[in-house]
Amino acid sequence: MALISKIKPDDQRLGSLPLFLSLFLLLLAFFIFLNSISSLETGKSVQVLASIRSSFPGFGVGGDGTGIVEDDKPGRIEQSIVVRLEEAFAVAINELEIRIINEANRIHVDVPIVHFFAPGGAEPRAALGVLSDRLSAVLVDPSPRQRLETRILLGRPEIRTAYVNRLELDRADQLIGHLLVSGSPPVLTSVGVEPGHPGHIRFSFRAVGRNHGVSQ
Repeated sequence: MALISKIKPDDQRLGSLPLFLSLFLLLLAFFIFLNSISSLETGKSVQVLASIRSSFPGFGVGGDGTGIVEDDKPGRIEQSIVVRLEEAFAVAINELEIRIINEANRIHVDVPIVHFFAPGGAEPRAALGVLSDRLSAVLVDPSPRQRLETRILLGRPEIRTAYVNRLELDRADQLIGHLLVSGSPPVLTSVGVEPGHPGHIRFSFRAVGRNHGVSQ
């Protein structure tokens, strides 16, 4: 007679559940420990966001994380800096062809792209070199109390092609290259593309603390 083993259908065992719970609690305790020994470095949150935006234009539009830490709170750009910025653009470009928008803690300057590049090309014109030298002189040491975070944004056309994308990258490379060679602070300078002002390049300046972007 064949032996038939009987297995009760309601015979359930916990198995590895206690081990899983133990490992989970150990992992949780580890991360709590890491959080307890970490320290907040003033200004780092804004630096990380600026770096992300330079690689992914348009990221986080509508909120830039300012004011998370007391020292990160923005202030109005000093009038002496505003005057120096206006003079820098006036020397390189006809004043009648630029548009300056002065907000509380930001200044936007829209310049027709033809001043810097020939239509359909990425070869820089002389005005780009002149403006880069003038701007860098302001950005390196704007005032005893403030520094300027600079974002350069090319206007994105409605019709997108592979050629247009390549052209934008080449022009962006020329823009950031000229500024960095002229001495602009790398940690406070970024370039990207955004919709809304085709045919123009927007220079956006934001006031930050004197120690913003300086390694502690």
